[in-house]
Amino acid sequence: MIVYKITLSIFGDDFFPSKLPDINEMRLRMVDTFNPIDKRNADNKEYGYWNITYMHDNIFATRDALSDFNQDFVNFIETYYKIFEEFKSQEYHIFTEVYYSGEQCNFEILSFSLLNRLALLNLSIAYPVSVYKMKKKEIKHLLDKSTHWG
Repeated sequence: MIVYKITLSIFGDDFFPSKLPDINEMRLRMVDTFNPIDKRNADNKEYGYWNITYMHDNIFATRDALSDFNQDFVNFIETYYKIFEEFKSQEYHIFTEVYYSGEQCNFEILSFSLLNRLALLNLSIAYPVSVYKMKKKEIKHLLDKSTHWG
């Protein structure tokens, strides 16, 4: 069993997400935002930059749904990146969390065609990945306690 959770975080030193128009659409929802003087919970230090984070309505994707899930993120970026740039965004992170059971974990972060579409936008994009090996029942519990926002 393998499931994925993807978030899109947009950063910038002079990025002002609080001034962005409401763009909670296209199956993605804003789930977090902070400004440079907000304090991090872990160490109570200031972030020092602006951030806004979006997550998919379905929260988790199975292997069969991952292609559509990734397509939704790329469509969102293509549709709204000019607005984000207008508000001084500098960096995009498409963060993937992978939860799997079994011995081996193979997956494609983004297909060649989706990576190519993002490359055409000439944005600064990172693709961090975290992988968690869990028991199948733990993954099912994770899915059972998640909420669908759509």
